[in-house]
Amino acid sequence: MKNILLILILFATTALPNVLSGQAVVFKIDTVSVSCAYTDTVKVPIKVKNFQAVGSFQFTVSWDTAHIKFLSTTTLNTLLQGAGVNFGFDISTFIHQNPAKITFNWTKVGGGSVPDETVLFYLVYKRLGGPFVPIQMVNSPVVVEVTNPLGDDIPHVTIPGGIKPLDSIKPTLSCPANVSLTVSIPSAVNNIAPSNISDNCAVSTVGWASTGATTANMPADPDASGFVFNFGVSTVTYTVTDVGGNTSSCSFKVTLEPSLTSDTLTLYAQNVGVSCGQNASINIAALNFDAMGSLQFSLKWDTSVIKFVNINGFNPALNLAPSNFGVSFTNSGVLSFNWTTSSLSGTTLPPGATLFTLNFTVSGASGSVSSIQFVDIP
Repeated sequence: MKNILLILILFATTALPNVLSGQAVVFKIDTVSVSCAYTDTVKVPIKVKNFQAVGSFQFTVSWDTAHIKFLSTTTLNTLLQGAGVNFGFDISTFIHQNPAKITFNWTKVGGGSVPDETVLFYLVYKRLGGPFVPIQMVNSPVVVEVTNPLGDDIPHVTIPGGIKPLDSIKPTLSCPANVSLTVSIPSAVNNIAPSNISDNCAVSTVGWASTGATTANMPADPDASGFVFNFGVSTVTYTVTDVGGNTSSCSFKVTLEPSLTSDTLTLYAQNVGVSCGQNASINIAALNFDAMGSLQFSLKWDTSVIKFVNINGFNPALNLAPSNFGVSFTNSGVLSFNWTTSSLSGTTLPPGATLFTLNFTVSGASGSVSSIQFVDIP
């Protein structure tokens, strides 16, 4: 027993330095906070932690040039200079592109160590205004790499930072008055932009969303004018965000009533607006669906923008089933519908009633549009 216990103690004692030496070297870019109105020089430090027995390291730092202008770097910390040290900055090759980049490399014969939170150097910028600007390490054109004096890789961690504007005052905006229209089909509504948008520093984004009869989410669109709204009541909400991340919102209603001046059956696909990767549910609806005995049509869409998922939301008055739909060509953007009533007097639905709902996943690029068309094929 004594021999076994001694072996275990020796093993634990031998293994402990290896665990400690395996700690990752941390490169941290600080986040520097300034007043949102400040447009002058900002020094952003790059710090290290667990920097023990390091033989070499290199990295690339990157940032967006829209709101900050690179000025210079400060001199490398003297703790990382001296005999056997070679280091270099490249602050010219990649500095004029966006995102801009600088690279840095350092080696020391025999390795070197510095205390935790040591600042390697400062990145010096002129802030031009605008929102938070992230500054981060990336793996191009120079990969982030750390080695010991023998050239073996040492684990590393990078922590991004940036320049953050401070602002505690919310922006302001005004919404238009409620809108009511009588139209024959779902229609574009014009002149509904927000007004009196202001902020003590600067506005970052203005967007809008709609709930109710029309669903849409347009976080980067500052004006809903021209968007096609569905029959019924839609609540439109504008949201403005300033450079400090503060938000303010206002809402108004858009009401579209169907004008029943004709007895012609009208079929339409309701309009929706969503972001890429989200799901879109599109109602297929009708006006003047009076004493109908049968109905058939096909629908077509752009598969580069939306991908078919399924059909649901069957109107109970139609007694629909999956057999009413032809889904064999949905991968090509075509779906067929065929229905016959079970009532001798035909089936009647209220104006604007939904027949069924098509569900899609949005795959197109931002700003792309797919119409849902009624066609004669197949």
